[in-house]
Amino acid sequence: MKKPKLDVVTPDVGAKTFSDFDIDERLLKAIGAMGWKWPTQVQESIFSLALEDKNIMARARTGSGKTGAYLIPIVHKAIGYATVSLLFRSLTVNDLLLKLLQPLPFLRSLNLADLTSDERTVWENDTANFVVSTPGKILEVLSVRKHFCADVRHLVLDEADLLLSFGYENEMSALKKHLPDKYQCILTSATITDDMSALKALFMTGPVLTLKLKEGDLPGVDQLTQYQVTCLNDEERYAILVAMFKLRLIVGKTIIFVNDTDRCYKTSLVLRSFGLKSGILNSCMPANSRFHVINQYNNGAFDIVIASDATDALHSFPSKRDKESGVSRGIDFHQVGNVVNLDFPTSTDNYIHRVGRTARGRNKGTALSFCTPEERPYLDTVQEEINTQMGRKVIVPYEIRINELDSFVLRVKEVLSKCGKSVIKAARMQEIKLELMRSAKLQSFFANNPREKILMETSTRPTTLAVHSTAIADVPEYMGKPISGCCCRLLCEAKHTANRVRRKCPFSSRI
Repeated sequence: MKKPKLDVVTPDVGAKTFSDFDIDERLLKAIGAMGWKWPTQVQESIFSLALEDKNIMARARTGSGKTGAYLIPIVHKAIGYATVSLLFRSLTVNDLLLKLLQPLPFLRSLNLADLTSDERTVWENDTANFVVSTPGKILEVLSVRKHFCADVRHLVLDEADLLLSFGYENEMSALKKHLPDKYQCILTSATITDDMSALKALFMTGPVLTLKLKEGDLPGVDQLTQYQVTCLNDEERYAILVAMFKLRLIVGKTIIFVNDTDRCYKTSLVLRSFGLKSGILNSCMPANSRFHVINQYNNGAFDIVIASDATDALHSFPSKRDKESGVSRGIDFHQVGNVVNLDFPTSTDNYIHRVGRTARGRNKGTALSFCTPEERPYLDTVQEEINTQMGRKVIVPYEIRINELDSFVLRVKEVLSKCGKSVIKAARMQEIKLELMRSAKLQSFFANNPREKILMETSTRPTTLAVHSTAIADVPEYMGKPISGCCCRLLCEAKHTANRVRRKCPFSSRI
Protein backbone atom coordinates (compact mmCIF):
# COMPACT_ATOMS: atom_id res chain seq x y z
CA MET A 1 0.00 0.00 0.00
CA LYS A 2 1.33 3.42 -0.96
CA LYS A 3 1.90 5.57 2.10
CA PRO A 4 0.09 8.93 2.07
CA LYS A 5 2.18 12.06 1.88
CA LEU A 6 2.65 13.56 5.35
CA ASP A 7 2.84 17.27 6.08
CA VAL A 8 3.56 18.41 9.64
CA VAL A 9 1.88 21.64 10.67
CA THR A 10 2.55 23.59 13.86
CA PRO A 11 -0.37 26.03 14.00
CA ASP A 12 0.09 29.64 15.07
CA VAL A 13 -3.00 30.20 17.15
CA GLY A 14 -4.36 33.65 17.93
CA ALA A 15 -7.44 34.97 19.68
CA LYS A 16 -10.36 34.24 17.34
CA THR A 17 -14.07 33.77 17.84
CA PHE A 18 -16.36 31.20 16.20
CA SER A 19 -17.81 33.91 13.95
CA ASP A 20 -14.35 34.47 12.43
CA PHE A 21 -14.71 31.15 10.63
CA ASP A 22 -16.99 30.41 7.70
CA ILE A 23 -19.65 28.74 9.84
CA ASP A 24 -23.41 28.83 9.22
CA GLU A 25 -25.33 31.30 11.40
CA ARG A 26 -27.69 28.60 12.66
CA LEU A 27 -24.73 26.52 13.78
CA LEU A 28 -23.23 29.56 15.51
CA LYS A 29 -26.52 29.92 17.38
CA ALA A 30 -26.27 26.33 18.62
CA ILE A 31 -22.67 26.91 19.71
CA GLY A 32 -23.69 30.03 21.61
CA ALA A 33 -26.54 28.17 23.32
CA MET A 34 -23.96 25.79 24.81
CA GLY A 35 -22.10 28.73 26.34
CA TRP A 36 -19.03 28.43 24.10
CA LYS A 37 -17.64 31.94 23.66
CA TRP A 38 -14.47 31.25 21.67
CA PRO A 39 -12.78 28.17 20.18
CA THR A 40 -10.14 26.23 22.05
CA GLN A 41 -6.66 25.84 20.59
CA VAL A 42 -7.35 22.54 18.86
CA GLN A 43 -10.65 23.84 17.47
CA GLU A 44 -9.07 26.98 16.08
CA SER A 45 -6.32 24.88 14.49
CA ILE A 46 -8.58 22.28 12.86
CA PHE A 47 -11.60 24.32 11.70
CA SER A 48 -10.15 25.80 8.50
CA LEU A 49 -8.39 22.58 7.49
CA ALA A 50 -11.48 20.46 8.10
CA LEU A 51 -13.67 22.88 6.13
CA GLU A 52 -11.26 22.42 3.20
CA ASP A 53 -11.72 18.61 3.31
CA LYS A 54 -8.12 17.99 4.37
CA ASN A 55 -7.10 14.65 5.86
CA ILE A 56 -6.04 15.42 9.43
CA MET A 57 -4.22 13.54 12.17
CA ALA A 58 -4.31 15.67 15.33
CA ARG A 59 -2.81 15.13 18.74
CA ALA A 60 -4.42 17.15 21.51
CA ARG A 61 -4.72 16.55 25.22
CA THR A 62 -7.79 15.10 26.88
CA GLY A 63 -10.43 17.78 27.45
CA SER A 64 -9.04 20.19 24.86
CA GLY A 65 -12.20 20.27 22.74
CA LYS A 66 -11.27 17.71 20.06
CA THR A 67 -14.87 16.57 19.61
CA GLY A 68 -16.12 20.05 18.75
CA ALA A 69 -13.07 20.59 16.54
CA TYR A 70 -14.23 18.03 13.99
CA LEU A 71 -18.01 18.06 14.58
CA ILE A 72 -18.59 21.75 13.90
CA PRO A 73 -16.94 21.78 10.41
CA ILE A 74 -18.61 18.50 9.42
CA VAL A 75 -22.06 19.71 10.48
CA HIS A 76 -21.48 22.99 8.62
CA LYS A 77 -20.63 21.12 5.41
CA ALA A 78 -23.71 18.92 5.77
CA ILE A 79 -25.90 22.06 5.71
CA GLY A 80 -24.76 23.01 2.23
CA TYR A 81 -25.00 19.58 0.64
CA ALA A 82 -26.18 16.13 1.64
CA THR A 83 -23.31 14.21 3.25
CA VAL A 84 -22.94 11.05 5.27
CA SER A 85 -20.44 11.16 8.13
CA LEU A 86 -19.26 8.10 10.05
CA LEU A 87 -18.02 8.90 13.55
CA PHE A 88 -16.20 6.41 15.77
CA ARG A 89 -15.61 6.93 19.45
CA SER A 90 -15.04 4.77 22.54
CA LEU A 91 -18.56 5.42 23.81
CA THR A 92 -20.61 8.25 22.34
CA VAL A 93 -20.28 11.68 20.79
CA ASN A 94 -24.02 11.84 20.27
CA ASP A 95 -24.73 14.31 23.09
CA LEU A 96 -22.75 17.17 21.52
CA LEU A 97 -23.95 16.28 18.03
CA LEU A 98 -27.61 16.52 19.05
CA LYS A 99 -27.02 19.96 20.56
CA LEU A 100 -25.41 21.19 17.35
CA LEU A 101 -28.31 19.82 15.29
CA GLN A 102 -31.09 21.43 17.36
CA PRO A 103 -31.53 24.44 15.01
CA LEU A 104 -31.05 22.16 11.98
CA PRO A 105 -34.08 19.81 11.96
CA PHE A 106 -33.44 18.74 8.35
CA LEU A 107 -30.23 16.94 9.43
CA ARG A 108 -30.50 13.59 11.21
CA SER A 109 -28.14 11.53 13.32
CA LEU A 110 -28.20 7.82 14.06
CA ASN A 111 -26.47 6.55 17.20
CA LEU A 112 -25.76 2.87 16.57
CA ALA A 113 -23.90 2.60 19.87
CA ASP A 114 -27.24 2.73 21.72
CA LEU A 115 -29.02 0.16 19.53
CA THR A 116 -29.26 -3.53 20.35
CA SER A 117 -29.01 -6.41 17.90
CA ASP A 118 -32.78 -6.86 18.16
CA GLU A 119 -33.52 -3.44 16.64
CA ARG A 120 -32.94 -4.64 13.08
CA THR A 121 -35.75 -2.51 11.65
CA VAL A 122 -33.69 0.60 12.37
CA TRP A 123 -30.61 -0.91 10.79
CA GLU A 124 -32.49 -2.04 7.70
CA ASN A 125 -34.49 1.12 7.00
CA ASP A 126 -33.09 4.18 8.76
CA THR A 127 -30.90 6.76 7.04
CA ALA A 128 -29.00 9.67 8.53
CA ASN A 129 -26.45 12.37 7.78
CA PHE A 130 -24.38 11.40 10.81
CA VAL A 131 -23.76 7.88 12.09
CA VAL A 132 -22.14 7.46 15.51
CA SER A 133 -20.89 3.95 16.14
CA THR A 134 -18.26 1.57 17.40
CA PRO A 135 -16.44 -0.71 14.92
CA GLY A 136 -18.23 -3.86 16.06
CA LYS A 137 -21.66 -2.27 15.79
CA ILE A 138 -21.11 -0.87 12.28
CA LEU A 139 -20.06 -4.32 11.04
CA GLU A 140 -23.31 -5.77 12.39
CA VAL A 141 -25.20 -3.19 10.34
CA LEU A 142 -23.09 -3.94 7.26
CA SER A 143 -24.02 -7.61 7.56
CA VAL A 144 -27.62 -6.51 6.92
CA ARG A 145 -27.00 -3.53 4.59
CA LYS A 146 -23.84 -4.12 2.57
CA HIS A 147 -23.87 -0.64 1.03
CA PHE A 148 -24.52 1.21 4.29
CA CYS A 149 -21.12 2.99 4.11
CA ALA A 150 -20.99 3.47 0.35
CA ASP A 151 -21.82 7.20 0.52
CA VAL A 152 -19.60 8.17 3.45
CA ARG A 153 -17.95 11.56 2.83
CA HIS A 154 -16.31 12.04 6.24
CA LEU A 155 -14.74 9.41 8.50
CA VAL A 156 -13.73 10.40 12.05
CA LEU A 157 -11.75 8.15 14.39
CA ASP A 158 -11.81 9.84 17.80
CA GLU A 159 -9.42 8.50 20.48
CA ALA A 160 -7.98 6.64 17.50
CA ASP A 161 -5.12 5.03 19.43
CA LEU A 162 -7.65 3.08 21.53
CA LEU A 163 -9.31 1.42 18.55
CA LEU A 164 -6.42 -0.98 17.92
CA SER A 165 -5.21 -1.26 21.52
CA PHE A 166 -8.73 -2.35 22.50
CA GLY A 167 -8.61 -5.17 19.97
CA TYR A 168 -10.50 -3.66 17.02
CA GLU A 169 -7.79 -4.41 14.44
CA ASN A 170 -9.81 -7.03 12.53
CA GLU A 171 -12.97 -4.91 12.62
CA MET A 172 -11.17 -1.85 11.25
CA SER A 173 -9.63 -3.84 8.40
CA ALA A 174 -13.04 -5.28 7.52
CA LEU A 175 -14.64 -1.82 7.61
CA LYS A 176 -12.13 -0.40 5.14
CA LYS A 177 -13.47 -2.73 2.42
CA HIS A 178 -16.92 -1.11 2.67
CA LEU A 179 -15.80 2.52 2.38
CA PRO A 180 -15.78 4.48 -0.90
CA ASP A 181 -12.53 5.32 -2.68
CA LYS A 182 -12.60 8.98 -1.68
CA TYR A 183 -13.56 10.55 1.66
CA GLN A 184 -12.15 12.92 4.26
CA CYS A 185 -10.52 11.20 7.24
CA ILE A 186 -9.85 12.81 10.63
CA LEU A 187 -7.92 10.98 13.36
CA THR A 188 -7.68 12.53 16.83
CA SER A 189 -6.04 11.30 20.00
CA ALA A 190 -4.35 12.44 23.18
CA THR A 191 -1.22 10.53 22.15
CA ILE A 192 0.48 9.70 18.84
CA THR A 193 1.31 5.99 18.89
CA ASP A 194 2.21 3.23 16.46
CA ASP A 195 -1.49 2.33 16.42
CA MET A 196 -2.27 5.83 15.12
CA SER A 197 0.26 5.37 12.32
CA ALA A 198 -1.29 2.01 11.43
CA LEU A 199 -4.77 3.56 11.19
CA LYS A 200 -3.41 6.42 9.10
CA ALA A 201 -1.91 3.96 6.62
CA LEU A 202 -5.14 1.94 6.54
CA PHE A 203 -7.74 4.69 6.14
CA MET A 204 -6.08 7.79 4.73
CA THR A 205 -5.61 8.34 1.01
CA GLY A 206 -3.79 11.36 -0.34
CA PRO A 207 -1.91 14.04 1.63
CA VAL A 208 -2.22 14.01 5.42
CA LEU A 209 -1.75 16.99 7.73
CA THR A 210 -0.41 16.12 11.17
CA LEU A 211 -1.14 18.83 13.74
CA LYS A 212 1.33 19.33 16.56
CA LEU A 213 -0.27 21.82 18.90
CA LYS A 214 1.77 24.09 21.13
CA GLU A 215 0.47 22.60 24.36
CA GLY A 216 1.35 20.00 26.95
CA ASP A 217 -0.58 16.86 27.74
CA LEU A 218 -2.22 18.69 30.66
CA PRO A 219 -3.51 22.26 31.14
CA GLY A 220 -1.27 24.85 32.77
CA VAL A 221 -1.14 25.54 36.50
CA ASP A 222 -3.52 28.48 36.11
CA GLN A 223 -6.22 26.04 34.96
CA LEU A 224 -5.35 22.73 36.64
CA THR A 225 -4.05 22.53 40.21
CA GLN A 226 -2.32 19.24 41.07
CA TYR A 227 -1.60 17.99 44.59
CA GLN A 228 -0.10 14.84 46.06
CA VAL A 229 -0.84 13.48 49.55
CA THR A 230 1.52 11.01 51.23
CA CYS A 231 -0.10 8.40 53.49
CA LEU A 232 1.24 5.26 55.14
CA ASN A 233 -1.61 2.81 54.55
CA ASP A 234 -5.24 2.36 53.54
CA GLU A 235 -6.54 3.49 56.93
CA GLU A 236 -4.89 6.88 56.51
CA ARG A 237 -5.82 7.03 52.83
CA TYR A 238 -9.53 6.52 53.46
CA ALA A 239 -9.55 8.64 56.64
CA ILE A 240 -8.18 11.65 54.75
CA LEU A 241 -10.60 11.10 51.86
CA VAL A 242 -13.64 10.81 54.16
CA ALA A 243 -12.54 13.84 56.22
CA MET A 244 -12.26 16.00 53.11
CA PHE A 245 -15.75 15.06 51.94
CA LYS A 246 -17.44 15.25 55.35
CA LEU A 247 -15.87 18.62 56.16
CA ARG A 248 -16.75 19.87 52.66
CA LEU A 249 -13.16 20.46 51.68
CA ILE A 250 -13.92 18.59 48.46
CA VAL A 251 -17.05 20.02 46.87
CA GLY A 252 -18.64 19.69 43.46
CA LYS A 253 -18.54 16.86 40.95
CA THR A 254 -15.69 14.46 41.66
CA ILE A 255 -14.25 11.33 40.04
CA ILE A 256 -12.29 8.97 42.30
CA PHE A 257 -9.95 6.63 40.43
CA VAL A 258 -8.80 3.28 41.83
CA ASN A 259 -6.70 0.53 40.27
CA ASP A 260 -9.07 -2.44 40.18
CA THR A 261 -12.73 -3.40 40.23
CA ASP A 262 -12.89 -4.66 43.83
CA ARG A 263 -11.47 -1.33 45.01
CA CYS A 264 -14.41 0.40 43.30
CA TYR A 265 -16.90 -1.48 45.44
CA LYS A 266 -14.79 -1.23 48.58
CA THR A 267 -14.50 2.54 48.24
CA SER A 268 -18.21 2.85 47.55
CA LEU A 269 -19.03 0.84 50.69
CA VAL A 270 -16.72 3.01 52.80
CA LEU A 271 -18.23 6.24 51.50
CA ARG A 272 -21.76 4.89 51.93
CA SER A 273 -21.01 4.10 55.58
CA PHE A 274 -20.30 7.79 56.06
CA GLY A 275 -23.45 8.90 54.27
CA LEU A 276 -21.75 9.77 50.97
CA LYS A 277 -23.63 8.70 47.85
CA SER A 278 -21.63 7.60 44.81
CA GLY A 279 -21.80 5.67 41.56
CA ILE A 280 -19.44 2.98 40.26
CA LEU A 281 -17.88 2.54 36.81
CA ASN A 282 -15.64 -0.34 35.78
CA SER A 283 -14.94 -2.54 32.78
CA CYS A 284 -16.86 -5.54 34.16
CA MET A 285 -20.16 -3.64 34.09
CA PRO A 286 -22.45 -4.03 31.05
CA ALA A 287 -22.62 -1.04 28.72
CA ASN A 288 -26.20 -0.21 29.75
CA SER A 289 -25.17 -0.01 33.40
CA ARG A 290 -22.29 2.32 32.58
CA PHE A 291 -24.54 4.60 30.53
CA HIS A 292 -27.05 4.64 33.39
CA VAL A 293 -24.38 5.68 35.92
CA ILE A 294 -23.00 8.38 33.61
CA ASN A 295 -26.46 9.83 33.00
CA GLN A 296 -27.24 9.86 36.74
CA TYR A 297 -23.94 11.58 37.46
CA ASN A 298 -24.40 14.17 34.73
CA ASN A 299 -27.98 14.83 35.85
CA GLY A 300 -26.96 15.43 39.47
CA ALA A 301 -28.26 12.26 41.15
CA PHE A 302 -24.88 12.08 42.91
CA ASP A 303 -21.63 14.05 42.74
CA ILE A 304 -19.11 11.22 43.19
CA VAL A 305 -18.16 8.52 40.69
CA ILE A 306 -15.68 5.79 41.62
CA ALA A 307 -13.96 4.47 38.51
CA SER A 308 -11.27 2.02 37.52
CA ASP A 309 -9.16 2.23 34.38
CA ALA A 310 -10.15 -0.22 31.67
CA THR A 311 -6.74 -1.89 31.51
CA ASP A 312 -6.08 -2.03 35.25
CA ALA A 313 -9.54 -3.32 36.06
CA LEU A 314 -9.09 -6.30 33.79
CA HIS A 315 -6.08 -7.89 35.41
CA SER A 316 -8.29 -10.19 37.48
CA PHE A 317 -10.90 -10.74 34.77
CA PRO A 318 -9.10 -11.07 31.42
CA SER A 319 -11.92 -13.07 29.85
CA LYS A 320 -14.49 -10.34 30.49
CA ARG A 321 -12.79 -7.49 28.74
CA ASP A 322 -15.20 -5.02 27.21
CA LYS A 323 -13.70 -3.11 24.30
CA GLU A 324 -15.94 -0.11 24.94
CA SER A 325 -15.37 0.20 28.68
CA GLY A 326 -12.68 2.88 28.93
CA VAL A 327 -13.33 5.09 31.94
CA SER A 328 -10.43 7.50 32.05
CA ARG A 329 -10.91 8.17 28.33
CA GLY A 330 -13.81 8.39 25.91
CA ILE A 331 -16.61 9.04 28.41
CA ASP A 332 -18.45 12.36 28.56
CA PHE A 333 -18.57 13.41 32.22
CA HIS A 334 -20.04 16.87 32.62
CA GLN A 335 -18.51 19.67 34.71
CA VAL A 336 -16.03 17.58 36.70
CA GLY A 337 -14.37 19.87 39.25
CA ASN A 338 -12.08 17.37 40.99
CA VAL A 339 -10.19 14.19 40.18
CA VAL A 340 -8.95 12.09 43.10
CA ASN A 341 -6.39 9.35 42.45
CA LEU A 342 -7.12 7.26 45.52
CA ASP A 343 -4.71 4.66 44.12
CA PHE A 344 -1.79 6.28 42.36
CA PRO A 345 -1.78 5.42 38.63
CA THR A 346 0.87 2.98 37.45
CA SER A 347 2.02 5.01 34.43
CA THR A 348 2.30 8.59 33.24
CA ASP A 349 -0.24 7.97 30.47
CA ASN A 350 -2.78 6.73 33.02
CA TYR A 351 -2.12 9.77 35.20
CA ILE A 352 -2.62 12.16 32.28
CA HIS A 353 -5.84 10.52 31.11
CA ARG A 354 -7.28 10.35 34.62
CA VAL A 355 -6.44 13.94 35.52
CA GLY A 356 -7.63 15.01 32.08
CA ARG A 357 -11.23 14.35 33.13
CA THR A 358 -11.20 17.74 34.89
CA ALA A 359 -10.11 21.22 33.70
CA ARG A 360 -11.63 20.47 30.30
CA GLY A 361 -11.98 23.16 27.67
CA ARG A 362 -11.50 26.43 29.53
CA ASN A 363 -12.86 25.21 32.88
CA LYS A 364 -10.66 25.00 35.96
CA GLY A 365 -10.09 21.85 37.99
CA THR A 366 -8.16 20.23 40.81
CA ALA A 367 -6.38 16.87 40.99
CA LEU A 368 -5.45 15.20 44.28
CA SER A 369 -3.35 12.02 44.23
CA PHE A 370 -2.75 9.75 47.23
CA CYS A 371 0.57 7.94 47.47
CA THR A 372 1.81 5.27 49.89
CA PRO A 373 5.50 4.31 50.23
CA GLU A 374 4.84 1.33 47.93
CA GLU A 375 3.45 3.67 45.25
CA ARG A 376 6.30 6.17 45.54
CA PRO A 377 8.22 4.86 42.47
CA TYR A 378 5.15 5.56 40.31
CA LEU A 379 4.92 9.09 41.70
CA ASP A 380 8.61 9.77 41.07
CA THR A 381 8.31 8.63 37.46
CA VAL A 382 5.17 10.68 36.81
CA GLN A 383 6.60 13.78 38.49
CA GLU A 384 9.81 13.63 36.49
CA GLU A 385 8.01 13.30 33.15
CA ILE A 386 5.25 15.83 33.88
CA ASN A 387 7.63 18.41 35.37
CA THR A 388 9.96 18.07 32.38
CA GLN A 389 7.08 18.55 29.98
CA MET A 390 5.63 21.55 31.83
CA GLY A 391 9.02 23.11 32.57
CA ARG A 392 8.30 23.45 36.28
CA LYS A 393 7.13 21.53 39.34
CA VAL A 394 3.37 21.14 39.01
CA ILE A 395 2.45 18.25 41.36
CA VAL A 396 2.69 19.99 44.72
CA PRO A 397 3.12 18.04 48.01
CA TYR A 398 0.10 18.49 50.24
CA GLU A 399 0.76 17.76 53.90
CA ILE A 400 -1.86 16.41 56.27
CA ARG A 401 -1.30 16.41 60.02
CA ILE A 402 -2.75 12.94 60.42
CA ASN A 403 -2.60 13.03 64.24
CA GLU A 404 -5.37 15.64 64.16
CA LEU A 405 -7.56 13.22 62.21
CA ASP A 406 -7.53 10.50 64.90
CA SER A 407 -11.33 10.51 65.18
CA PHE A 408 -11.70 9.89 61.46
CA VAL A 409 -8.96 7.24 61.46
CA LEU A 410 -10.68 5.27 64.24
CA ARG A 411 -14.03 5.35 62.44
CA VAL A 412 -12.50 4.37 59.11
CA LYS A 413 -10.60 1.54 60.79
CA GLU A 414 -13.88 0.05 62.03
CA VAL A 415 -15.50 0.42 58.61
CA LEU A 416 -12.57 -1.25 56.82
CA SER A 417 -12.65 -4.16 59.28
CA LYS A 418 -16.21 -4.90 58.13
CA CYS A 419 -15.38 -4.60 54.43
CA GLY A 420 -14.14 -8.12 53.68
CA LYS A 421 -14.11 -10.09 50.44
CA SER A 422 -17.55 -11.59 51.06
CA VAL A 423 -19.09 -8.14 51.51
CA ILE A 424 -17.44 -6.86 48.32
CA LYS A 425 -18.70 -9.94 46.47
CA ALA A 426 -22.22 -9.24 47.74
CA ALA A 427 -21.97 -5.63 46.53
CA ARG A 428 -20.94 -6.82 43.07
CA MET A 429 -23.87 -9.25 43.03
CA GLN A 430 -26.19 -6.34 43.83
CA GLU A 431 -24.93 -4.57 40.72
CA ILE A 432 -25.85 -7.58 38.58
CA LYS A 433 -29.36 -7.65 40.06
CA LEU A 434 -29.78 -3.93 39.42
CA GLU A 435 -28.79 -4.49 35.80
CA LEU A 436 -31.48 -7.17 35.52
CA MET A 437 -34.03 -4.74 36.94
CA ARG A 438 -33.05 -2.14 34.32
CA SER A 439 -33.05 -4.60 31.43
CA ALA A 440 -35.60 -3.66 28.77
CA LYS A 441 -35.84 -7.30 27.72
CA LEU A 442 -37.09 -8.35 31.17
CA GLN A 443 -39.74 -5.65 31.57
CA SER A 444 -42.43 -7.79 29.94
CA PHE A 445 -41.47 -10.72 32.19
CA PHE A 446 -41.78 -8.57 35.31
CA ALA A 447 -45.10 -7.19 34.05
CA ASN A 448 -46.48 -10.73 33.83
CA ASN A 449 -44.82 -11.83 37.07
CA PRO A 450 -45.19 -8.98 39.59
CA ARG A 451 -44.22 -11.23 42.50
CA GLU A 452 -40.84 -11.89 40.89
CA LYS A 453 -40.33 -8.16 40.48
CA ILE A 454 -41.11 -7.54 44.16
CA LEU A 455 -38.66 -10.25 45.21
CA MET A 456 -35.98 -8.81 42.94
CA GLU A 457 -36.55 -5.28 44.25
CA THR A 458 -36.29 -6.55 47.82
CA SER A 459 -33.00 -8.29 47.09
CA THR A 460 -31.47 -5.25 45.36
CA ARG A 461 -31.34 -3.03 48.41
CA PRO A 462 -27.88 -1.44 48.74
CA THR A 463 -25.26 -3.46 50.59
CA THR A 464 -24.33 -1.85 53.90
CA LEU A 465 -21.56 -2.60 56.37
CA ALA A 466 -22.44 -3.91 59.83
CA VAL A 467 -20.75 -1.10 61.75
CA HIS A 468 -21.22 -0.61 65.49
CA SER A 469 -23.44 2.44 65.07
CA THR A 470 -25.05 4.23 62.15
CA ALA A 471 -24.03 7.47 63.87
CA ILE A 472 -20.55 6.81 62.52
CA ALA A 473 -21.53 8.99 59.56
CA ASP A 474 -22.15 12.02 61.80
CA VAL A 475 -19.39 14.57 62.33
CA PRO A 476 -19.64 16.12 65.82
CA GLU A 477 -18.43 19.66 66.33
CA TYR A 478 -15.26 18.55 68.10
CA MET A 479 -14.09 16.67 64.98
CA GLY A 480 -14.08 19.92 63.02
CA LYS A 481 -12.45 22.10 65.69
CA PRO A 482 -8.84 21.40 64.69
CA ILE A 483 -9.75 22.64 61.23
CA SER A 484 -12.06 25.53 62.06
CA GLY A 485 -9.27 27.34 63.88
CA CYS A 486 -7.07 27.30 60.81
CA CYS A 487 -7.34 30.31 58.53
CA CYS A 488 -7.71 27.97 55.56
CA ARG A 489 -10.10 25.50 57.27
CA LEU A 490 -7.72 22.61 56.63
CA LEU A 491 -5.00 20.66 58.43
CA CYS A 492 -2.58 21.14 55.62
CA GLU A 493 0.43 22.98 54.36
CA ALA A 494 1.51 23.02 50.74
CA LYS A 495 5.27 23.08 50.31
CA HIS A 496 5.55 25.60 47.49
CA THR A 497 8.83 26.81 48.95
CA ALA A 498 11.45 25.50 51.35
CA ASN A 499 9.78 27.60 54.07
CA ARG A 500 6.48 25.68 53.70
CA VAL A 501 4.25 28.64 53.01
CA ARG A 502 0.74 28.03 54.34
CA ARG A 503 -1.82 28.11 51.54
CA LYS A 504 -5.57 28.08 51.19
CA CYS A 505 -7.05 24.60 50.85
CA PRO A 506 -7.41 23.75 47.15
CA PHE A 507 -10.84 22.24 47.77
CA SER A 508 -12.22 24.97 50.03
CA SER A 509 -13.85 26.87 47.18
CA ARG A 510 -16.32 25.51 44.69
CA ILE A 511 -14.93 24.77 41.25
